[in-house]
Amino acid sequence: MNEIREGTGRTIQSNKHGIIARNAFADFATRVFIASICLLFILFIVLDSKATQKAAESTEIDKHGINKVEDLIILGKKDSAKAILKRLDKAEYSALLSRIMNNTTVDYADLRILIKNVSNRNGPNYKALSRFIDSAIVTPTNHSLIDMDYVYVKWLHSTIIRDQFLDLNKASEANAELEAYIDKFDPEDPNVMKATILANVHKIVMALIQSENAYGKRLCTETKAMAEVLNDTSLIILSLYHYSDFLIPENKLDEYIEISEHCYTLDQQMESKSSYYIGNLEHLINAYIFKGGFEKRVSELLKELYYAEGGRLLSYSLYAQAIATLPKDHPVVDNILTEFGVGNVKEFCDLIINDAQEKLNLNDLYILLRECARALVNAGYSQDGVEYMEHAVSVNKEVYSEELSKQIADYETNLIRKEKELEIAYEHEQTSLYIVIASLASVLFIVSIIAFIHSLSKTRTLQTKNDKIQLQKAELEKSREEKEVLLKELQHRVKNNFQIILNLLDMQSANIDNKEAIGALREGQNRLKSMAFIHQTLIQNADMHIRFDKYINRLVTEISNSFRFTPAPTLHIDTPELDLDIDTAIPLGLIINELVTNAFKYGFSETDKKLHIHLKKKEDIGGYSLCISDNGAGLPENYDIAESNSLGLRLVSRLAKQLHGEFTISNSNNSQLNITFKDKDGREREEA
Repeated sequence: MNEIREGTGRTIQSNKHGIIARNAFADFATRVFIASICLLFILFIVLDSKATQKAAESTEIDKHGINKVEDLIILGKKDSAKAILKRLDKAEYSALLSRIMNNTTVDYADLRILIKNVSNRNGPNYKALSRFIDSAIVTPTNHSLIDMDYVYVKWLHSTIIRDQFLDLNKASEANAELEAYIDKFDPEDPNVMKATILANVHKIVMALIQSENAYGKRLCTETKAMAEVLNDTSLIILSLYHYSDFLIPENKLDEYIEISEHCYTLDQQMESKSSYYIGNLEHLINAYIFKGGFEKRVSELLKELYYAEGGRLLSYSLYAQAIATLPKDHPVVDNILTEFGVGNVKEFCDLIINDAQEKLNLNDLYILLRECARALVNAGYSQDGVEYMEHAVSVNKEVYSEELSKQIADYETNLIRKEKELEIAYEHEQTSLYIVIASLASVLFIVSIIAFIHSLSKTRTLQTKNDKIQLQKAELEKSREEKEVLLKELQHRVKNNFQIILNLLDMQSANIDNKEAIGALREGQNRLKSMAFIHQTLIQNADMHIRFDKYINRLVTEISNSFRFTPAPTLHIDTPELDLDIDTAIPLGLIINELVTNAFKYGFSETDKKLHIHLKKKEDIGGYSLCISDNGAGLPENYDIAESNSLGLRLVSRLAKQLHGEFTISNSNNSQLNITFKDKDGREREEA
């Protein structure tokens, strides 16, 4: 029994060890299986991430390659473009590019997509794009149905010429060609109405440039009415965007912001953003910065503009403008520097200039450099700010001075040559005309029948010659008009130079603590502004004269805004419609600037501020009288201008003499300053 129990015990023990061994092996196998599964899962993740990364890299390469193909197409290098396109993904857009390169006939639908994609990129090559459109565009011959793709391409071309190359004449010619094409179709057709709205844009922009506010606003209102009939949100945005531009000269900032915010809301409701989305963001940011107190909204809009397609480069000048208007320790400034990964404003300006200077056109680069200069001065980097402003000045000269000087030199040479040739041709034609007339008279005297036959022939000859003479006269008239345009461009350059000097004085005053010195600088700025307004007015008038009644209103309003009295003074300006020459307008503008500024500084009572300006013609002296009065205490009795320490009043006295007039002071009930003067014609008659 014991043996049986021992044997049984060994058997049981043996079975127990076997079971334990089998369980251990099963556990080990399970662990190996789980580890294998984990390794396979990790391997799958690694391979998948590499595949994803490769796919992303491939997508990025394809995008870069597509951009390269687009650039080569507009540069006319089709063979190189085809070679790159073969290596890219055969997507739908690749097929479109291939069609453009292979087709001999123009497909405006394909061209429209290509041109839109190129123009929406940051820093597109506008010169190459314009040349490409010039070479590819042909006016459609089918007049049964308007080609909206052609309309869009033609409209975009005139926009590029006007906004990027500042060639208003060529842009107007391109827009006139578009209008001539549109006129061939039914004006009630919806597509023709859309095309008419696009063509109106150029006329609206030209009205803004020429300060024809009433005409420009009327065009915008008519355009908006057509867009509402079409129920086209993008065209409604277009109309409102341009309408808001005319509110700035009228100082209607709140209405400007309200309309721009409405455009922004409309854009958010659209499936894809309108072509005015970027421009409207710039409107809003600029307006909120100028108004002040909307830093949170400005920050939101700046980020939105930066990340918008085609908006990054345009956002730089607005970032700099925001930094220039805020205290240097403001949280918004710190956030901007952090977002750009820089430690100070100097590094920020260097970063954005390095990124943008090869991509922006000269005008946009000038604006960016100017705003960076203001931002640097505001942050305490005065010397760097001056260097940036000097760079801006050099860019401005490159835009206006160098090119304009060459145009003027070429124009004067060609004009002298043409006038001489026309003069000689005119004399020859007159001589030939006299000979023909004498011959006709002789023939008529000899035989009337033969004379009649010859007279018919000669009459035709005379008509042809007369047409040539009229054509030559028209060419002379065109030459005179071109000269007037160049003169206006000269005035524009003078106005820009005034603005540069004003900016430099403004930066200089930021580094001066002495109130008297700051006051002197501001007086100098006001005098420069009065002369700058003259040149601005000259640009807008075809006859190179100044509508002085409008000029006085603008100048006094500018001075009033600079003092910011609350409540604002009551202004009574009584002037007739008056055109003055520049030799009279500039000294008279300086006189008004000095006397009105003195009235705002010293002339008002504490409770009620009133200023009267009265200008009228005086037949008895053959000139004009100007009276400026306020309700202040007035100057002391027996006040002698010659003995005065006031630079302003002594300047007024000298300028009055320069205009063959005099300056007198009256203190009957209040301060009353009287100026008599003569215009250029009156002075010349007096000197004769």
